[in-house]
Amino acid sequence: MNSDFKYLNVEEKVSLSDMCLVSCLVSLNFPIIAFDRDPKEYPKVKMVFNKTKELEKTITNFWAGLLQVEPKNYWNAIREIKSRLKN
Repeated sequence: MNSDFKYLNVEEKVSLSDMCLVSCLVSLNFPIIAFDRDPKEYPKVKMVFNKTKELEKTITNFWAGLLQVEPKNYWNAIREIKSRLKN
C-alpha cells in the first residue's frame, strides 16, 4: 500500500492513530486528508488532518474528557473510516 503522507507538508499536519479520537474528529467535521500506511508499522494506520488551532483545541478537550459528540454521527464516522481503510 502506498502512503499519501509523504507528499504532505508535515509541519502543517497532525497524524493520529487512535480510532476513538479520529472518529470524534470526523464526527465533528474535521476531514481526514490522508492515510499514512507505513509497512513497518502494519497493520497500524495513521489518519492525517490539517493542523489548525480549532483541531488542537478539540484534541485537548477530547483528552480532558470535555468533548461531546452526537452518537449517530460518531458511529457513522467509525463506519466511514473503516470503509476507507479497507479500500
